[in-house]
Amino acid sequence: MKGVILHAGRGTRLRPLTDAGPKQLVPVANKPMSQYSLEALRDAGITEVAMVIDAAHRARICGHYGDGSGFGVSLTYVEQDCPRGISHAVGLCREFVGQDRFVACLGDNIMQEGLRPHADRFGSEAMVLLCPVPDPWRFGVAELDGGGAVRRITEKPQNPASNLAVIGVYFLSPSIFDVIGSLEPSDRGELEITDALQGVLDSGGLEHRLVGGWWKDAGTRRDVIEANGLALGAGARVGRSRVSPDSALRGPVLVGDGCTVESSELGPNVSVGDGCTIRNCALSDSVVMPGCELESGRVRGSIIGTGSRVRGDCADAVLAEGSGAGARAAPPR
Repeated sequence: MKGVILHAGRGTRLRPLTDAGPKQLVPVANKPMSQYSLEALRDAGITEVAMVIDAAHRARICGHYGDGSGFGVSLTYVEQDCPRGISHAVGLCREFVGQDRFVACLGDNIMQEGLRPHADRFGSEAMVLLCPVPDPWRFGVAELDGGGAVRRITEKPQNPASNLAVIGVYFLSPSIFDVIGSLEPSDRGELEITDALQGVLDSGGLEHRLVGGWWKDAGTRRDVIEANGLALGAGARVGRSRVSPDSALRGPVLVGDGCTVESSELGPNVSVGDGCTIRNCALSDSVVMPGCELESGRVRGSIIGTGSRVRGDCADAVLAEGSGAGARAAPPR
């Protein structure tokens, strides 16, 4: 079995941070969110992986992942010229997949449970993973019949027939490429994965499994903050950094290497990247990317871009890389 990670897309809901790089490299618990998918594939024994990327961010993505050997896989990069839907991105991998079964993962999805239990059970034309969610209208939704089989899949329905979201992990066989080839663009102008899955369902070849543990689609500020808290686990972890005695860490908290934390309170649900300096601050529910300097303020519900210098308060914000003390935050999402 092979793997495909979908790493393209504009990431508009995380602007201005994503103006400089792809959303899938935004860290969750100090690890790029797409790395969770890559490691899940590897841990399931899948070591041949294609990553669908956009040309504008190729240097950053390749700079982190290289040929994949540092992560225990062999990586092939496939470029998508512009966002045209998940089915279009999957279709670009036809040559890479060949005659093998494969699993395609969205690079901004993080799940607690590994892929191996599901990969070992995959024996049909396609299999989807489902997860109950409180806001199913945001996702593709699966409607089950009285026998528990999938009856219909609908993309972002206004009136969902169930609370079962189709998460961004798709177990597929090469027959999916013929289905994708017959699709027409949706009203959004994209080739929808839900339409492709419905095509497989209509032919009787779709199965499903419920995921265990938590799952997050980390496409918005709030989702990233929540995923960060979930991935951090419990307690406080500090790398090779200096934390002054008058500082307090209220877990879950993660502080990377080369940081200085003075007279500050961190937590809960805070991750701080390498090389940051934090003085006289109170941080909660936030992601601080590497190389930032924060001083004399309260930071909550925010994502602070790499190399930012922030003095004073910052709430419910997304700051671009290298933001200054007077930078304006993006509107809350």
